[in-house]
Amino acid sequence: MLFWAADATARIVRAQVADTAVGSAPLVRFEPEQWGAPYVGRPTPDGYHLIVAPNPGIRHHLLLPGPDPPTQAAILTPVIPWDAWHPERLDAARAFWQFAARPRASPA
Repeated sequence: MLFWAADATARIVRAQVADTAVGSAPLVRFEPEQWGAPYVGRPTPDGYHLIVAPNPGIRHHLLLPGPDPPTQAAILTPVIPWDAWHPERLDAARAFWQFAARPRASPA
């Protein structure tokens, strides 16, 4: 089941585009073709949802601002609200970072 509403699950990674890397080289860029996993995106009133599924049981769900996906190779940075779901959101952001920071050569 796919969720296209930002409030449907706490494991959505809210991300924004950073103008430049702060302090070091960026680890995650918007390069879904390089991530090596099937993905699907959809514009919604919340923003642009992107679901990346490297394995049948693993799914990373990103919410990006605006109706359109970021430009190719844009630097992504997570935005993790201090709310009741903060631990789950932090864990989801870390899991996506571990996945996306190690691009694969071809889709799985």
